[in-house]
Amino acid sequence: MAGSARYAGGQAALTRLLGPFLGGAVIGLAGACASMQAPPGAPFDPDPPILLSATPDSGTVVTGFDDVVEFQFDEVIAERGLERLVTISPRHDELRVSWKRRRFTVKPRDGWHSNAVYQVTLLPGVSDLQNNRTEERTTIVFSTGGDIPNTRITGSVVDWEAGRIARNALVEAIRLPDSLTYVGLTDSLGMFELFFLPSGTYLLRAGIDGNNNQRLDRREPYDSVTVVFSDSLLTRDFWTFRHDTVGPRVSDLILVDSQSVAIEFSQMLGLTLPGADAFAVWELPDSNRVPVNRVLLRAEFDSLRQAAADSAAAVDAAAADSVRAALADSLGVAPDSAGAPIDSAPPAPPDTVVADTTLGAVPADSLAAAAEADSARTALLLAQRPTLFSEIVIATVEPLKPGMRYWVEATVSNLLGATLQSGRFLTVPAVAEPDST
Repeated sequence: MAGSARYAGGQAALTRLLGPFLGGAVIGLAGACASMQAPPGAPFDPDPPILLSATPDSGTVVTGFDDVVEFQFDEVIAERGLERLVTISPRHDELRVSWKRRRFTVKPRDGWHSNAVYQVTLLPGVSDLQNNRTEERTTIVFSTGGDIPNTRITGSVVDWEAGRIARNALVEAIRLPDSLTYVGLTDSLGMFELFFLPSGTYLLRAGIDGNNNQRLDRREPYDSVTVVFSDSLLTRDFWTFRHDTVGPRVSDLILVDSQSVAIEFSQMLGLTLPGADAFAVWELPDSNRVPVNRVLLRAEFDSLRQAAADSAAAVDAAAADSVRAALADSLGVAPDSAGAPIDSAPPAPPDTVVADTTLGAVPADSLAAAAEADSARTALLLAQRPTLFSEIVIATVEPLKPGMRYWVEATVSNLLGATLQSGRFLTVPAVAEPDST
């Protein structure tokens, strides 16, 4: 009971220290003195393991700490995968995780940093021997020297290339100049919070951890900024993209029509649409240049094409109506009946009552209201910057000749301003010979 009392006292101390500003970031743990193990042949246990205690006590200062962090449960837990369920901030390259039936311990192989504020988080997924898994995350906070500051960095992360919020994105706060790295993850709404960071200068980075190695690798999309952090709260949003030092390369060509070629690039282009002079089309083998007079986003081109098709359909419908009206006038019948298709279905009897299957208005409950608010927040966030693009359509002054081969070249830049000249061959299909049979 003494250990549980100390644990509960540590939780209360942390609550008094941080007050209502922290909210639910550090989850309180249920204390207990002992638990009973079910005998062999007992009924199936549908409940996940319950975390009884964690040491050191959350909210405490343990100067010169060189021990392990221990999590203890009310039943035997599975050993496999525990190393993937623990995160430590500030980050260490390698952790030592040791399983001991109802408990397990964790410690950095290179030892704890001195004078640092640690957050050790146990993620959901700890399972018992019947594969019942925990669904909550638990974080303990302790200092290896000095007070625990009442500070917080918050914000959102956007996968700018995909045009959506970034769930489970990795967020890093790298303290300069010693490179002590505090880490966190975004939630299902792309939002993050980093707590208890000492004042100082930090390189903040957020990115898409595509291989789940808890690192932002060179080819992974990210965004970064350097800040001087001294207040209790700092808010920053991140827009991630790949930071290629080589410009976009032409990766594919599609002949849309006789005067339009769609070009797909290997990466996102800069925010400004390239001009016609950034593209060149040569007819082979004589290298006669075909001028380009227009450049459109692929989405814009498709929209204009659809609008033209809809307009043509409307003209055809109007022409059909005109023909029908002329025919009705010549027959002396109502225009609606002239040329109308024959309906094979018998008319409904006059006394038939058709049931109203229209759904009544469904009152929005709290979950629906919350989802709507989240959608609105996401829409406002995405509207702050333009949509990135990697596909465009160029239009040539004259039609490309059937059966001929062309070299299509582009000189464009990416978001970093890196420029590359590249191209591909395009073969225009020959016109099919008319069928003489």
